[in-house]
Amino acid sequence: MNQKLVSIFLSKYAIAAILAVTIIVFLPEYFNKYNLDVVEEKLSDVKASFYYYDIDNDGWSETIKGLNDQNNEKFPAINVFTKDGILIDQWNFRGTFLTENKQIFSSDANQNGFKELFFFTQVEDSIFLNIIEPLGEDGRVK
Repeated sequence: MNQKLVSIFLSKYAIAAILAVTIIVFLPEYFNKYNLDVVEEKLSDVKASFYYYDIDNDGWSETIKGLNDQNNEKFPAINVFTKDGILIDQWNFRGTFLTENKQIFSSDANQNGFKELFFFTQVEDSIFLNIIEPLGEDGRVK
């Protein structure tokens, strides 16, 4: 019995577990570096999806709102708002969003310092990749 306990505690898995627990206990608390606070809550009566991207790289996220026409769900629209809630512009498209949660992606594909918005729409049997660059070279609405 004693020999069996010694072989269990000297196995590579037991030694690894003991070392891992010891290291985890004595690790400093690096995970308190970031705090998440609720700044504002908004309720929307429209079936919309909200995304927050810093499209002009100024350190503040703009609000991107994807929604369908309220009457017949056939005309998707993208609204872009500043950090203060001011509407920058709205873009309307034909068809419907490809997914119900209106997925909108962001990337600086042309490397000009302003991010473009990418999303898919469906018109009958065709799928379209839509690309919007809300801000131009000088930071104004395009």
